[in-house]
Order: sequence, then C-alpha cells, then structure tokens
Amino acid sequence: QELDMSNQTNGLTGSIPENLWGFQYLKIMNLAGNKLAGTIPPMIGDMTMLEVLKLSSNLLKSAIPAELGLLAGTLKLLGLANNTLS
Repeated sequence: QELDMSNQTNGLTGSIPENLWGFQYLKIMNLAGNKLAGTIPPMIGDMTMLEVLKLSSNLLKSAIPAELGLLAGTLKLLGLANNTLS
C-alpha cells in the first residue's frame, strides 16, 4: 500500500489529517513538499508496516514523537528535513 501526495500543485495545507495515521497496512507515505503544519502525532507508532515516511519540506514543528521509535524494525527511509522539528 502506498500513499503519495507529495509536491501537490497548490500544496496541501493545515495539519496532517488524523485519519491518515489509521492506515496500519500502509508501507509508503509520502507527503513531502507541501505546506502541512503542526506536529507529527504519536499515532505514527501504530503504523507498524511503514517502510518509507517522507514528510520533508513542510511546515511541521515541535518535537519528533518518541513513538516514531516503534517503527525502527520496519522503517527504511525517513525524510524530515526542511521542517522545524526538534
């Protein structure tokens, strides 16, 4: 399963919709190159099949959730550059 909404013409805006984090069988999520703001929610830890997560070049801020560490066994590529994350 793959979700690629990267580099949208007008840019996706607002926060990342919470229902996206419910796709537990998703292997690739690419939302890079938009205007998404807010935080990465702790629900990211529930996406245990995720292999690729690209959120770079958005307007995300705040701390990277500790729950992201739950994906250490499956996540092969993580893109968070060009945001304001800590």
